[in-house]
Amino acid sequence: MPHLILYDGVCGLCDLSVKLLIKIDRKEQLLFSSLQGVTAEKLSSRYPFIKAMNSVVLIENFQTAQEKAYTKASAPLRAFWLIGGGWKIIGALFFLPPFLFNWLYVLVSKYRYFLFSQRCLLPQKNENHRFLP
Repeated sequence: MPHLILYDGVCGLCDLSVKLLIKIDRKEQLLFSSLQGVTAEKLSSRYPFIKAMNSVVLIENFQTAQEKAYTKASAPLRAFWLIGGGWKIIGALFFLPPFLFNWLYVLVSKYRYFLFSQRCLLPQKNENHRFLP
C-alpha cells in the first residue's frame, strides 16, 4: 500500500529530504509529488489545508479507504516509522505529543529557504515511477 509525500517543490531542504527518503525506502512504499503540482491540487478537495501548506504532508495509505493525512513534524516522523527497519527508532517519536516537535519544525520551516536555498528536485531516470505530477 503506497503512501504519498507532498513536498515544497522549490525548497532545498525538501529536496534533500526527498532524496534521503528515496534512498532509505528500499521497499518503495513512498510516492512523491510537489505541493505545486497537479496531484496536490486534486487532493486539496479532500484536504483543503493542502492549499495553505508550504512544507510537507504525508498521505498514509494513499488512495484507500484508510487514507490519513499528517503535517508538520508528524509527517516525516510517520514516514520513518512506515519505512521501518532501523528508521523505526526515529519514527517512534511520532507517538509522542506533536507539540514537542512542531515548534522546531515550524522554526526550521520558516528559515529553510535562507538556510538551504531554493532549488527544484529532478528525479533520476530510475526514480520517475515514484513521482506523481
